[in-house]
Amino acid sequence: KEAAVDQVDFVEHEGALFKRRVGGGFHTTVYCPRCKNACAASDGTHYTCPTCRWTAAFSKKDIAGLLKELWARETQNFGFPPNPANPE
Repeated sequence: KEAAVDQVDFVEHEGALFKRRVGGGFHTTVYCPRCKNACAASDGTHYTCPTCRWTAAFSKKDIAGLLKELWARETQNFGFPPNPANPE
């Protein structure tokens, strides 16, 4: 049962996991694909998992573009209508 919840809650993009927002779009928090912990990044550094030390291939400055790519992919694959209140 837990794995099914993870598949619904998390979406993989560029090697990292992102959580869906209830009203559409995605949270800006980056999650580790190994242990599903929230990752942190300082300006200019790549996101890193505090538990297993996994490091994302992108940095904090890339998040806005990645979320737009992810939303475009999801709307194309699943036919979700755009959510003007939450374009990310």
